[in-house]
Amino acid sequence: MSISESLTKFIEIKNKLEELQKRHEKYRKVVEEHMIKEGVTELSHRIENDSYQIKKTLTSRETISKKELPRDVWERYSKSSSYSIIRVKKL
Repeated sequence: MSISESLTKFIEIKNKLEELQKRHEKYRKVVEEHMIKEGVTELSHRIENDSYQIKKTLTSRETISKKELPRDVWERYSKSSSYSIIRVKKL
């Protein structure tokens, strides 16, 4: 497979993934709205039928921005990680 063919497939699949993510979010909202209609407001409750179980959980994450810290604290405690990013743009 040539690089052109690979890049064409790369972009094709990337676009499909973006579309699937949009559709996934749409249906996630539909399910969440259904849970609200059913009165499932507390995280410990769930809805079940013969085929599915819907359970809502809450996840939290603590963050802080560089602007919110003194420079010396940031330099002492911040952690860096590196990773590669491939960006493809069709011309």
